[in-house]
Amino acid sequence: MFAFLTWRTIKYWSYEMRNYMVAHLLRMPLYYYDQHHSESVRSLFTNDLFVVEKTLTDRFSNYVYYLVLGIVTIGAMLWLNVQFALVLITVTEH
Repeated sequence: MFAFLTWRTIKYWSYEMRNYMVAHLLRMPLYYYDQHHSESVRSLFTNDLFVVEKTLTDRFSNYVYYLVLGIVTIGAMLWLNVQFALVLITVTEH
């Protein structure tokens, strides 16, 4: 379930980034396309978005995993011994 939600979120972000890029390319003046080869514009468009999507796919699940792990760990520490957990949390922040 988590993998599906992660995949769907990343696909949504990719879709939004592609729409933003297309809108940006449509706003560019014509002389930009005269100065830049169409293949380089297309290459930047596809490769850069692919790299961002791959990075999000690889890293996003790790970030969420460690965030949940940290919250669960702090919750377990507070559940076991509130005073000791608060001392440990305040000591590690400084």
